[in-house]
Amino acid sequence: MLINRNLHIIVLLILCLCMLTSCTAANPALDEADMPPAGEVDRQGDNTDMQQDGDEQAQPSGNGDIQPSGNGDTRPSGSRDIQPGENLSDTGSDVKPAEADINAVDRIRHALLKDDPLVVNDELVESFFNYYMEDHGYRGPYHRYELRALPDFGNKTKLDWDGLVLFAFMLSQHETNAEGYSYMPKETFEKTVNRLFSDLEYTHRSSSLFDFADDRYTATGWDYHGGMYYRLREISRNSDGMFKASFDGFSFHELDSFEEQYDHVSENMKALFDYAGEIKAETRRSELVLEIFLRDDYSEIMHVDQRVDITFKLSDDPEFAFKYLSCKREWIE
Repeated sequence: MLINRNLHIIVLLILCLCMLTSCTAANPALDEADMPPAGEVDRQGDNTDMQQDGDEQAQPSGNGDIQPSGNGDTRPSGSRDIQPGENLSDTGSDVKPAEADINAVDRIRHALLKDDPLVVNDELVESFFNYYMEDHGYRGPYHRYELRALPDFGNKTKLDWDGLVLFAFMLSQHETNAEGYSYMPKETFEKTVNRLFSDLEYTHRSSSLFDFADDRYTATGWDYHGGMYYRLREISRNSDGMFKASFDGFSFHELDSFEEQYDHVSENMKALFDYAGEIKAETRRSELVLEIFLRDDYSEIMHVDQRVDITFKLSDDPEFAFKYLSCKREWIE
């Protein structure tokens, strides 16, 4: 009788364990608290691989497309702090020990003031590359959106108002209202524009992506897709301290990684597959891109998707290196 009772208990225990296993398999660890609120803006990483060491996770994609979205996670994925004194070797930078006490903002200013006449060289290519990929943690600034989202304006070019509001939003820390929509206060917009532009004239109003009411810009709900790398192409400086620079832009898709099948990735990701060969599993994408950018034939290895021409002056802002004077962007087929 005791044996039968023990067997009965054992059977019950086994049944309970089976039920627990079944419930776990049917309930992945993503409950309602983990789901993003509807209607907010998804500002994630841009698939340029500037994440924690070794990360190759998927990021938003396309050729700069903005798509309607219900995703409410507004924190850039994989954002990281780069502080003065930090060893920047993990960012793909070959920083000499004597220069290791300055961050990407100071380094680009230093590089731009060194030579006269100013010419494109490895130091400038790498300094611009690192600056336009640097993030300072959750609260920004987000330099990786700086050149990518810079609107057309100046030099007889009509101001792209939709682009300006998006630019200010992407480069500032925004808030969320009770309905779950991201918004940017009017004061934040003005502060961001004043920090990055010189005497830019505008009138507060709605745009295609933001409703302006009650002194705030509220996002209508969309994703900011696309991953871009920029390579310095030409640069000059006049006697008044104004710089003129031209960049080639290279786009990547959402799921681009070395873990994806070759036929499923973008043209530029395929170029990295071909270039890396057998070492691709051991190399970060950003390191490969920088290695290619330091070659004279970089545009023969990867496909140029965009050309951006800008003029700017150096600022004394501790977080932003430039005051922009004009921008003209062209997509290349």
